[in-house]
Amino acid sequence: MRGWPLIKLLPVKTDLKFVKFSKAFGALSVVLVIASLIGVFYPGLNMGIDFRGGASMEVSKPAGQTLALDELRGAVAELGLGDVGVQGLAVVLMFAYIWFRFEPQFGFGAIAGLMHDVILVFGLIVIMRLEFSLNMVAAILTVIGYSMNDTVVVFDRLRENLRKYKTMPLREVIDLSINETLSRTIITGITAIMVLAALAYFGGEALFGFSIALMAGIIIGTYSSIYVGAPIILLWGVKRGGAADDASPIKLGMASRP
Repeated sequence: MRGWPLIKLLPVKTDLKFVKFSKAFGALSVVLVIASLIGVFYPGLNMGIDFRGGASMEVSKPAGQTLALDELRGAVAELGLGDVGVQGLAVVLMFAYIWFRFEPQFGFGAIAGLMHDVILVFGLIVIMRLEFSLNMVAAILTVIGYSMNDTVVVFDRLRENLRKYKTMPLREVIDLSINETLSRTIITGITAIMVLAALAYFGGEALFGFSIALMAGIIIGTYSSIYVGAPIILLWGVKRGGAADDASPIKLGMASRP
């Protein structure tokens, strides 16, 4: 990683106030989710051959001859043949892992962030009129895994900091935790997006939709870890020292009697 000069542009330590804008971005997320859900039903997804039904065929070549893939794609483009991908789902197990490893509010935050990411990716598919094939299903399942991984990283650091800074207000602990994991998130996301951009450009039509959906999912997943999952923790509060610590703790007291 030392040989990549772009890493030097990333600050070693950041002190961004993410929680300050959580309400505005939360409202934006609600609007985008509603719009995406409406788009899924109207105008609806552009279903590929995998979901509309149809036929598939296998093309072979004589020994010693090469098969020109570009010419083959052009010859069968009008047939609308789709690509087949297989992915083993495991979403329920990931939910269970988050739920039992952390407190219930962490599990709910992870589930809300995950649903947010998937719905927005569906909205992007509708807007761009990408063909919804099994390749796209594989992309969405990959987005689920990436989003869950990013959320676990942020939540794990948040849990550590809650134990370390027991008297710090919850909103400050959340900001601190996100800032501490920000450079890792940015480097991972940019690296993945660079590879996917190459796939979208050189991979042809078969991989274009897959790559675009996955790139959007990475960006959306990073966003949701900051402005969907973490704010739910802020609203719900956590228990530290036997007492609930919420977003804006207000201590009510009574004057002692003489």
